[in-house]
Amino acid sequence: MFSIEGSRLRLIDIQPTGGTYPVSVAQRGNRLYVLNSAATSNVTAFQITPGGQLVALPAETRLLGTDTPLVGNQPNVGMTPAQLQLSPDGKWLAVSIKDASAKGWFELFAVNRDGSLGNDPTITPSNDPQPFGFDFDARGHLIAAQAASSAASSYAVGRDGALTAISGDVANGQAAACWLTVSGRFAFTANAGKGNISGYRVGNDGSLALLDGGVVGKLETGAAPTDLKASADGLFLYVGNSLGGNIDTFLILADGRLLQVGQTPVFAGASGMQGIAL
Repeated sequence: MFSIEGSRLRLIDIQPTGGTYPVSVAQRGNRLYVLNSAATSNVTAFQITPGGQLVALPAETRLLGTDTPLVGNQPNVGMTPAQLQLSPDGKWLAVSIKDASAKGWFELFAVNRDGSLGNDPTITPSNDPQPFGFDFDARGHLIAAQAASSAASSYAVGRDGALTAISGDVANGQAAACWLTVSGRFAFTANAGKGNISGYRVGNDGSLALLDGGVVGKLETGAAPTDLKASADGLFLYVGNSLGGNIDTFLILADGRLLQVGQTPVFAGASGMQGIAL
């Protein structure tokens, strides 16, 4: 946990996550949820105190449907959970889970008024073996990147947490669409295998239409985008380039195409830079 002080971060607290290889966090009010992806994967919860301290809530730990051994000291990335995120109305905590041997799935936990999670999730199969990053649009549709087929799919969330496919397997013709973010009426995927960005138009009903032949923005040669986020005003898209160690900034044009307007060095190239947040 960090305190944001002007342009600097101050470390406040460090706590064990209650699992192995944490990869994603989500926060609402004074609750923080952590996704532990390796070994017996789980979701753990913490209470955030007014001073920013983290208090573990072990009674709220929820197991997921994977139990995959480490490969060396790393998770088997084709067989692990990828991300967790709260729905816009705060009623559901969604988790995407990859299964390279068959088809992946999503688990949606109901979120109670006190922030605790329901005991049993609603499970929906994915359209792809490797559902990876995902986001919600303003109307609560879940939109996910699919790494294996380099595509995107969209789903409606039912009252019981079940997902119903709206647009399935809209391929972008690129490679390894791993991360996805929604900005207004557009969704963007970071294609790690090609070093570029694909764009989709998101309809009011959650349907997806591929933009500009599949590529709306390009990074420098050899780039490997690992995450991307849009600014709150919908004007800019920030893309993390893990191999280059920098953040690429794009202006989101009215038709969904991207115009690169900046590049900011952050870390040494290939030093392990991963997720970004705004």
